[in-house]
Amino acid sequence: MKKLVNFYKSKTPRERVMLVSVLWMIALFWFMDLCGAISQANGQIDSISSQISVAEGVLDQADRVKKALARVKANFDPSKTVSAADLQLNVEKCAAEAGLVYALSTTTTKDLKNYKINALTLNCRNADLGALAKFEGLLQRHEPYLYVDKVSYDANSRALDVKYTVVSINL
Repeated sequence: MKKLVNFYKSKTPRERVMLVSVLWMIALFWFMDLCGAISQANGQIDSISSQISVAEGVLDQADRVKKALARVKANFDPSKTVSAADLQLNVEKCAAEAGLVYALSTTTTKDLKNYKINALTLNCRNADLGALAKFEGLLQRHEPYLYVDKVSYDANSRALDVKYTVVSINL
């Protein structure tokens, strides 16, 4: 330490001012870097805190989800799940029985390891509301093994066009 004091005293006043200025600049840059690191750490803490609160919310509902799953399992028969071909047959049967004029898309299948999700689109042109209600009622008989995922209506002054996306799960 004594050597530093002697070094400092050996300099001219101008050199001392420059030396102190350089030391202050180094200290300022170090402080700014430290503030940035603290700010980044605070951001990570906030992110982790929000993830913890979401996880706690999920865990709080675990019992309710387990009870709902038990109810579904009690009423669900894996042997009644609907394959892609059966989905198309069931939807065609319901649409024909309801008296709809329709066109079906090909069935798409997503393979998710333990089960497959099959989907198809049914387009109805110039649809009658009574026939649509009957079709939806007929499809409801097949729930939970197949169900309507999406419905879009396009109505103009002359006709009602409807597009159904029907989904089934196959184990």
